[in-house]
Amino acid sequence: MKKTLFNPFEKYSEKQLFVTGITMAAVCSLVAYYLNARFDGILDMHIVKNVRFDAPFIDNLINIVTLTLLLFAAALIVNKKTRIIDILNTVLIARIIYCFLPIFNPEFISPGIDEKLLSIDPKDPQSLNLTALDYTAIGITAIVMIGALVWYIALLYNGFKTASNSKKITHTIAFILAIIIAEIVSSLLISTIN
Repeated sequence: MKKTLFNPFEKYSEKQLFVTGITMAAVCSLVAYYLNARFDGILDMHIVKNVRFDAPFIDNLINIVTLTLLLFAAALIVNKKTRIIDILNTVLIARIIYCFLPIFNPEFISPGIDEKLLSIDPKDPQSLNLTALDYTAIGITAIVMIGALVWYIALLYNGFKTASNSKKITHTIAFILAIIIAEIVSSLLISTIN
């Protein structure tokens, strides 16, 4: 079970991983459209008021391509024999987690919380009138988002490590730099296109 959750790359064939990843990327984009979510960076998910039908698909495509190319470049530094399909599968499988994040919108738990948070007067933070349910919604959302981010990075790292056979600390640094650069590039591309 642990291997399936954190390192499925050693357990399943590349075809199984690819088909599952592509299918879930499409499902993830549909879920985002219906729940008004945007994936405006490889690490980001935001709930907005309205989403065009194609926006989550474009977001996912940019995130998948950007992250795959940068992780592949980092993997080539580690091992010249790294295959791009292994890195692509790593990205596709890791991003499945993002399918479930729009469900944990605090607005679903405590309706009206978004308006309360947006109406905060920075000069008078005491004017914020949150209920116990609002704090519960914020707490549940924060715990889920942090857990999902940790799981996402763990999947990316395990997939990168398996694909490139990385073993040294310098390889981990290359992985971290690829993630940071991919976040910057994908955010810029998505904000430019949309």
